[in-house]
Amino acid sequence: MSGTVNSNSGTPVPSSPATRCCSIPELLDRIVDFFAENNSRDAIADLSLVCKAWHQTIVSRLWHHIKIDRRNGFGPPIAISAFARFRPETRSLIQPVSITLGAFTTENIAELADFLSAVGPSVTQWVMKTNCARGFVRYLARFACFDIVRRLDITIRAVDDVEAMDILLRQCTMLEDLSITEGTDPTVHASLGSLCAPEQIQKFIFKTADPQKRVSRDVYKDISRMTNVEYLRIEEGYISNEKLSMLATLSRIRKLVLNTFNTCEDSFYMSEDVQNNRAPLQKLLETNGPHLETLDITNFPSDVTLITIHCQALEELILDCCNIDAPRMVTGLVMSLPHLKLLCIREIKPVPEGTDVEPELDYLAEILAEREPKLSLFLDWRSVGYALHGPEFLASPSLYDMDALSVGMVVRYFDWDHWELK
Repeated sequence: MSGTVNSNSGTPVPSSPATRCCSIPELLDRIVDFFAENNSRDAIADLSLVCKAWHQTIVSRLWHHIKIDRRNGFGPPIAISAFARFRPETRSLIQPVSITLGAFTTENIAELADFLSAVGPSVTQWVMKTNCARGFVRYLARFACFDIVRRLDITIRAVDDVEAMDILLRQCTMLEDLSITEGTDPTVHASLGSLCAPEQIQKFIFKTADPQKRVSRDVYKDISRMTNVEYLRIEEGYISNEKLSMLATLSRIRKLVLNTFNTCEDSFYMSEDVQNNRAPLQKLLETNGPHLETLDITNFPSDVTLITIHCQALEELILDCCNIDAPRMVTGLVMSLPHLKLLCIREIKPVPEGTDVEPELDYLAEILAEREPKLSLFLDWRSVGYALHGPEFLASPSLYDMDALSVGMVVRYFDWDHWELK
């Protein structure tokens, strides 16, 4: 590269204005970000061949987020195989921010250990997919750098997984984002008692792989220590008033998801005592309602006035199996929540036979057409009836119709991880 020589450092200074600009680290990062959003991984890799000055930065960025996964579960992951072939000087450039462990097998498990021991010190986010083989939690406990880990997403399937998780929670002093999935084994239960800094947790998810499996009350007691949590999601087989009462200390929740399954059918239901006594749930909404942006709850007790009274800041509302049986009740929600952008109501009670709902639907359509901000609306009746989508309603004679079914599935299988805290 031609150019003048820096009198202070003795290093060559690029003479071309374009070359000088591209030698600025911050600008190069912007270029790589642009390519990452608009091009494939191969296109980004091609950038590393532009010049030696770019090679180090781009190789490092290519390995920022590593997925160790094989869809069929067989053979060593590409990441491990490629890393094993790199020269030492190239390996030193690889400092990933996040690692996702999925389904795979390795002929020599030492390859995985060597890989994680080399890159583990830089990783701040460890994610275990639900199809990850049992026993991998111990690798996190062995190779994670506890002083920098901010996110853990782990699946517990065996007793040794619980023991390894306890080690992680005890030593990860900077943890802010924690997600735990319990496997189907009824004898294996995760514990949060060893969490060393619960007040630092901002996002917490706890769910069971078996929808009928009940979460221990001790878990709720430990959740109550997360006094600064803003995103709380719980999916389990039984949520009682006693469990809800333990969450009364939480006052900063912005996104709340409470999903529980009935043991008899594939639907979502709160326990009977919550239906008969809504005081604990009311207390939770009263405390967090002024700043609650997202609410997803199943079998909401009584009518929805608790929501319209206490949750005026809501932007996203998802209800399953609630006491809504007429379009006019939906209209009331739309008119009462001025900031609402998404409203999904599933498993609505069947409309009584012979009831003319067309006038109510027409009025709801008028409200939606004039409303600001615009609202995405998903309505899903429990049995033969209508499935409505947005201001332009999609009508179907049965939920088994593909169009109607797709409307119901859009929100139920929503990617909740898009709700990142700002």
